[in-house]
Amino acid sequence: MQHARSTLLASAFIASLHAAIAAAHHGNNEFDLRIESRYEGVVVDAQWKNPHSVLRLSTTTPDGEPDAWSPVTTPQSQCVPMSAPMLMAYPVALELSRASGHLRIRTDWMNAERTLYLDGRAHPSRDTRLPQGHSVGHWEGNVLVVDSTNFVDEVWAGLPTGVNKHLVERFALSADGKSIEYQFTLTDPDHLAQPVSGAGRLSHRPDLRVGGMECDRDAARRYLREFQ
Repeated sequence: MQHARSTLLASAFIASLHAAIAAAHHGNNEFDLRIESRYEGVVVDAQWKNPHSVLRLSTTTPDGEPDAWSPVTTPQSQCVPMSAPMLMAYPVALELSRASGHLRIRTDWMNAERTLYLDGRAHPSRDTRLPQGHSVGHWEGNVLVVDSTNFVDEVWAGLPTGVNKHLVERFALSADGKSIEYQFTLTDPDHLAQPVSGAGRLSHRPDLRVGGMECDRDAARRYLREFQ
C-alpha cells in the first residue's frame, strides 16, 4: 500500500489519457499514425503557435477549381483552458509530480495546472472561486480520492457549470506501475439533471514531454474569425 502511494506521488508521471469521456483533438492520441494522408499545393501561410498552428495550402479541386486546405485545431479564443474533468480527458501529455503537501498536475493544454492538496486542509469559502477549482485529496487504501469545489463559471461544449459544481476523482495506480486508472463523478444541480460519471486510463509515456508553449491569443482568435 505504502509503495503504491509513494510511486503515485513521488515520480514525475508523463501520461496520456485514453478514454471515451470527451472528444478533442490536441496532440496525436486520437489519430491512427499508421495511415498517411497527402495533400499537394503551394504553402501560402504557416504559423506555429499555441493553441492553433496554421498551415494553409493553395490547391485545386478535382474539377480544377481553386481551393484551400488548412489543418486547424480547437477554438479557445481567450487562451483559457477547460477545467477538470474535461482537462483530464484532453489528449495531451500530463505530468504528475509531488511537492510539499500537494500533488501538482501540469498539462500540455494551454499550460493548465492543477494543485491537489494532501495536507488535510478544508475547502475555502464559496466566495473563493478558481479556474481549476480547489482540490483536496485523501487516501482510501491505495486509491487517491480528490474532492474539488469552488470552480468559476464556465461553458464547454454548450454545457455550463457554476458555483455548485462538485467533482470527485479517483486515481488508482496499476500493479505494474505503468498506468493510473482514473474515474470521476461530476455533479452540478444547477445545470445537470443527474450526476455524470466517466473513467479512463492514464498511461505512462516517457517518450512524451510537456512542451510549455505559451498560448497565442492572435492564433486562437484567428480560428474563430477565419475557420468557424
